[in-house]
Amino acid sequence: MTGRSSPPRAARAFRVVVADDEPFVRRTLANYVGTAEDLVVVGCATNGPDAVRLARDGRADVVLMDLRMPGGDGYTATQALRRALPDVRVVAITALDSREAAQAAIRAGALGFLRKSAGRNVVVDTVRLVAQGHSVLPLEDFTRLTGGAGSHEIPKGATPRLTRREQEVLGRLTQGMTNRQIAADLGISESTAKMHLTAVMSKLGVTSRVQALAAAYRLGLTSSE
Repeated sequence: MTGRSSPPRAARAFRVVVADDEPFVRRTLANYVGTAEDLVVVGCATNGPDAVRLARDGRADVVLMDLRMPGGDGYTATQALRRALPDVRVVAITALDSREAAQAAIRAGALGFLRKSAGRNVVVDTVRLVAQGHSVLPLEDFTRLTGGAGSHEIPKGATPRLTRREQEVLGRLTQGMTNRQIAADLGISESTAKMHLTAVMSKLGVTSRVQALAAAYRLGLTSSE
């Protein structure tokens, strides 16, 4: 069973297919993507084969692909997409926080990797970057498995010196929290959380939340405490 297609809202909007067997996750991801003016959902699938078909029929640029689905898993579907539709880029999504899952997704051909708990901004930024041809993956895994092929928006300088609060903010960002959730969790205002996140991105030499996430993975800055 698949969802109905939606017409693009902008001439250059990137076309996205969402594939997940859980209705709530599928609706949530589709709603997240639908908030961006330069992204449009052209179909929703509940299994791998439907995701491949919708990507072809909907001329998709990106597929948000659940890795574990009955009736056709995301790994096999990603491999099929890479063979049949090499211009379609895949962002793997999973409830597992596992290096093995990330590595398997990379081997299958995914350019992005998201946890299902990721917030709207992280989802939108990841889809947008992958649509533009960037990889949004832990750099260690990507380099080891691809020999350094592709592009990655992470500076190569020394580990930056973050204050304790900045480390706490970055750690919660890696958990998929929004600015509001970070503020509530740390007992600070949302504007203060944004200020700390801006400082973190400046020190990391990046300009988006997704690039900050990738840099955190590369530098081992993933602890929330």
